[in-house]
Amino acid sequence: MSMTVACLSVLLALLSPADSRSGEDPQPSGGATLLIQVRARAPLPPPQTMAVDRDSGACGHTVTIPSAIVDQASRAVQDAAAWIDPPPVPQTARALSSTGTEPAESAAALTNRACRFEPLVLLARVGRPLEVRNDDAIMHNTNIAGPDRTFLNVAMPAGISPVAKTLKEPGIYPVRCDAHPFMAATVVSLDHAYAAATGRDGVARIAGLPAGQRTVTVWHATLGTLRRTVTVPAQGTMTVAFEFGE
Repeated sequence: MSMTVACLSVLLALLSPADSRSGEDPQPSGGATLLIQVRARAPLPPPQTMAVDRDSGACGHTVTIPSAIVDQASRAVQDAAAWIDPPPVPQTARALSSTGTEPAESAAALTNRACRFEPLVLLARVGRPLEVRNDDAIMHNTNIAGPDRTFLNVAMPAGISPVAKTLKEPGIYPVRCDAHPFMAATVVSLDHAYAAATGRDGVARIAGLPAGQRTVTVWHATLGTLRRTVTVPAQGTMTVAFEFGE
């Protein structure tokens, strides 16, 4: 689908932060906070209804898959990923724990639950583990495509322990369940922590940004990609509003 920006504005304002999203790293302290507001003004493609031919007792006989989760009143878009590209500061060595050793690497978790993936968009870090879980009482098969080859393809029977694999490169990683074709998600792998996903209010919050010109990228699995360069102040809160349109 061809998408263009119907309206893209930058203004200073204070807003409530977006919902906490599983898999997002704590962001650096200090600097400015960027609130990225994402809306969709154009009509959306109609939802897709699929018949369930396996495990219908657990998953239902049909599933309806919207092209995007958008609040009807505000037109706020949920599950859009936003990040700063390239990262605004060089990567530094990780801080040591009180024992003088490196802290354990935190894993981003993707969960099979109620015949869907949670979250639908998972932000993850290069060099850290991506953990796949199955909370359902049925078997799933999680298949994650990497930038140039399959990243992970694993059967997930009920009761299996989490399966983890380290991400080695940035990129968009489409996820599907080979046992249930209606299940889909996306892992967005980045080599820095300046990223967030929008919650129900359509806002992604990125904190700790140094002052200067920054390129903001907003990505959605079906609506497309928007990009804008903005000037971030030394401190305070700045809001950038993106709108998907025809």
